[in-house]
Amino acid sequence: DFTNRTDLSPNIATNFLKGYYTSAQEKSLVAVICQETYDELIDQLAQGGEVYLAPQYTSLLPFIKDYLVWATMEIYYPLSKAKSTPAGMRKHTDTISTEAVAAEIDIYVKNAESNKEFYQDKLVNFLEENKTNYPLWEKSNCNNCKAFTKGVGGVRFTSKNSNNTVIKYT
Repeated sequence: DFTNRTDLSPNIATNFLKGYYTSAQEKSLVAVICQETYDELIDQLAQGGEVYLAPQYTSLLPFIKDYLVWATMEIYYPLSKAKSTPAGMRKHTDTISTEAVAAEIDIYVKNAESNKEFYQDKLVNFLEENKTNYPLWEKSNCNNCKAFTKGVGGVRFTSKNSNNTVIKYT
């Protein structure tokens, strides 16, 4: 889970990361595994979770999860100093901490980006080495996704069968 793979405190309730995680999934994962492959994966997950996945997606899922954890952290770190409340945006503080400055947060963002790119390479290499098992990916315009490190336009944000199906990260 997030606290084991990142430097997040084990006291953080990771359910609040769902919005960041969903954003990473919908914005950048599609650029890596391509729209058709993403749609098929999400549609299978929407039918009943990981137990309903075709064997090739069961094999791919660990690579996707590693990638998504770091894509999420890349989004989360710059936004981690404040939280939206009914009274507006509020800065997180407690009695023994000091506020991290932008330069310090930038180090974490760069580390998350580096880890995301590392796991993206592993994911794409796995797809490339097993492309006959992923015909939608092999036939797509995104077959050579190594050029992509940012999201692409035209993303379908929901599956055919369910709204906002999220790949569980644990």
